[in-house]
Amino acid sequence: TGIAVFPVKGCRAMRPEAWPLTQDGGLVLDRHWAVYKAAGRFPLNLKGCPALAKIAVDLRASGDSLVLEASAVGFGVVHLPLPLPEASSLGKYVPRPAPVQASGSGVDDWFSAVLGMPVTLKGGSSQANAPNTMLCVNHQSLVRTEEVTGVPMPMPRFRANVEVAEFPAFAEVGWARLKAGEVSLEPRGMCPRCPAVDIDSTTGLRTESQSILAALATARLDSDGRGPPKMGVLLRGSGPGLLRVGEQVVAQVVQGSPAG
Repeated sequence: TGIAVFPVKGCRAMRPEAWPLTQDGGLVLDRHWAVYKAAGRFPLNLKGCPALAKIAVDLRASGDSLVLEASAVGFGVVHLPLPLPEASSLGKYVPRPAPVQASGSGVDDWFSAVLGMPVTLKGGSSQANAPNTMLCVNHQSLVRTEEVTGVPMPMPRFRANVEVAEFPAFAEVGWARLKAGEVSLEPRGMCPRCPAVDIDSTTGLRTESQSILAALATARLDSDGRGPPKMGVLLRGSGPGLLRVGEQVVAQVVQGSPAG
């Protein structure tokens, strides 16, 4: 099991060895912040602003508090202290120490410089398209799709929170419930994909040939062929808990499903 947390929507993931779930069943602080245009009502996403992929984001411990760290090649690093109630409990999962003097000044200016337009960083609630869920992608489903289409399917393009490899391809279509260690997870539907999968997850460059989205739409290995192509399943935890990298994941399947 691999874990990825995206503190800022559209930016790169951090990859902790363990991470807690919220009371509502999502990952703590996943997509908790988002970047907005100066006068924008809606957050920027990778599809509309590919340059977000240039920004690496991490959370670092500072005593009983946390610091959001963002960096990009050619733009250095910016730090934002986080006065969050979760800070003291999260410190154990972000072992790298923060700078002694972390300053929140200039954060919006830094993001504006990287993205080439006036923006502001906002937080305080989930900015995810499907709040209180986490996206799980099955590595074997990507392998099978690549075999059928001949188009590379790198896992980072799918921006999964949970990555599994121990299940047959597209077993996730028939999952009724998952158990990861002591955490119980309920599927909330397959994830429809958009043109963001054709944007390189580190450079922000769009794929000029061999479109992943087009390959998914052509292969249609995920479902009955209705609606947009899908890859991955949205999960919701049954409540607070802790996901750990490498934990055994066990699936209960729907009777009569292909996965069963």
